[in-house]
Amino acid sequence: MLHEMCDVLQGQKGVILLERSELTAGSTWHAAGLTALYHPTPNLKSLHYYSINLYSQLSRETGQEVSFHQPGSIRLATSPDRVDEFR
Repeated sequence: MLHEMCDVLQGQKGVILLERSELTAGSTWHAAGLTALYHPTPNLKSLHYYSINLYSQLSRETGQEVSFHQPGSIRLATSPDRVDEFR
């Protein structure tokens, strides 16, 4: 989110990330992982897709290694309704 704010505020100086005691000690640890392309609702699916594309480019854009990994996942449809949802 801070990265996006910096894009919006181009030319501004002094953007600061505040954390409880050290980086990842408070709210930022929630951002680590569990980013999947699949979600049944269009809005969250779009947000997940955007986020994955952003994270995969972040090292190139900033020069800072972010160690983003995409391990993959499997989803199994256990009912006809879930099959339709996956489509």
